Amino acid sequence: FIDGVKGAAVGAAIRYGISRIMSAAADPASSSGEPASSDTPLAQRQAEARKALEALATDGSLDTGKVFTGQGALDAAAKEVLNAVHPISEQYNVEIGGRNVASRDGYSYETPVVGDAGSEHISGLGAVAGYHTHPGGANYSTFSNQYNSPNGGPGDAGWVSRNGIPLYMSNNAGAGVNISVCSFGSARCRTNFVPQNGVNRGISGTPVY
Repeated sequence: FIDGVKGAAVGAAIRYGISRIMSAAADPASSSGEPASSDTPLAQRQAEARKALEALATDGSLDTGKVFTGQGALDAAAKEVLNAVHPISEQYNVEIGGRNVASRDGYSYETPVVGDAGSEHISGLGAVAGYHTHPGGANYSTFSNQYNSPNGGPGDAGWVSRNGIPLYMSNNAGAGVNISVCSFGSARCRTNFVPQNGVNRGISGTPVY
């Protein structure tokens, strides 16, 4: 679930606001070893996840200076960062998210930030899109809206609506990392969207291939 933050405080800290649909999942990138135990304190899991992200930046798997150009460039930028960080998200059961930004030459992704098990705060200010993971497998494979967010909040769809930009999400349904996007203006990407079957109260989004 992405929780957007407004105002100068957001711009300063860039405390990205994506929440795991608060009932949706995050993608696993490529985790190693056994998933962190639910008994492991959150602060410890967050610290270990940050170390893992630093290792990806060191070996070049994460490159915030890379510029994606051409058709589908924004999708490509989101796919690269989410495929890289999702395994870490699953490994430590924390959401990881950040912003996609534009330059004169194309699109890039900014340094990912570690959240908690159900949310990540990301500012949409100055961004062209947001990205975040949903750890937890198939149970968290949808974007959140008022029907599956805590306390009936606007969820991921609300973040998209407030910022007027798309939000990418990764999750793992058992066959690798799945990436989808909730696009601004989409008939489905609404806080009050109810699927016809009335059962899946989240937003499946559009797959990104």
